Amino acid sequence: MLLSLYRKVPVSPQNMAVMAELLRENDIDPAPAFTAAGVTADHASNPLATVSGAAELAFQEKFVELTDGRRHVWLELGLRSRFLMLGLFGVAVMTARTLRSAMETAGRLAWLHHSLALYELRTQNGVCTLRMRLDQTPPHLREFTALRDAPATTDLLNMIWGGRFPFLGIELTTRDRIFTPVRKPDAMVVRLGEPGAVWTWPAELLDQKLPAADRRSHELSLRQADQLLQHALATDESNDLVARICRLLQEGDPGLSLPDAAARLRMSPRTLQRRLTGAGVSYRQLQTRERINGARRLLRETSLPVAEIAWRLGYTETSAFNHSFRRTCGVSPRAWRKSIGQPQEV
Repeated sequence: MLLSLYRKVPVSPQNMAVMAELLRENDIDPAPAFTAAGVTADHASNPLATVSGAAELAFQEKFVELTDGRRHVWLELGLRSRFLMLGLFGVAVMTARTLRSAMETAGRLAWLHHSLALYELRTQNGVCTLRMRLDQTPPHLREFTALRDAPATTDLLNMIWGGRFPFLGIELTTRDRIFTPVRKPDAMVVRLGEPGAVWTWPAELLDQKLPAADRRSHELSLRQADQLLQHALATDESNDLVARICRLLQEGDPGLSLPDAAARLRMSPRTLQRRLTGAGVSYRQLQTRERINGARRLLRETSLPVAEIAWRLGYTETSAFNHSFRRTCGVSPRAWRKSIGQPQEV
């Protein structure tokens, strides 16, 4: 669930900018990572820009590939990620009334953060234990996630507390030794084992009021986060509907009417029209787009007469096809065919 939400929700590209800077400092060209994400370096440097979670994930995967064997770089990335906590996620967590509420908020908004880790909070014998869970993290990103998120989460707890958090201990586990000297939180101990991290502190701290507690700011940030999530899910659902309609038109009858399309999608024509309006597109626009795409393919790959192509695409009149094609492509079907060097119809 976490990974699917992560891909859908728009996030700031600033994490990409930080990773790119680290790559340059280690004499690694970040261009392949930007290419993998489909994002430019200028876009990643724009503090007002957003990117999809899928693009962020693609950049992370390429970053891990480019820095394989340099695990100290992954740890350094976590130490530089403090400012990423200052977005909507950070405001919601820091303005919570108590540490317990802050931890619950962090779990609720895990999809909004740049991480693929989940956290489990337990209390036993007067000790509170926060354990990093990586079971929903892709296996090839688990060690990277542990090394990056351990210092970042430690910094978050310090920020929530308004100073040095009174940890009893912090344990980071990694499969391989880190031989390069690295900066790390003072209380952190690094051990060999399956990737992960554990933080402990006195359980009595859970219900203490936090210094930045602000009920109105906390509730507002939670509402904004919920709105962002609903928008992302609605956009994804709309995109899926558009893709399904396009497949219907490509694989079946390009002249398929809206009521017939609705029937095949098992919904009423009114519901289909309403959902397409919500997606900012009309059925006629989708149908025209697919018809023109089909026309280009037939003009390019066959020598069929224009009238035959019009008929195959569901036009009752060749003149209507010519008009639609010219309006979209700027030239007539015959002129377009000639411009790409295809033989004219016999």
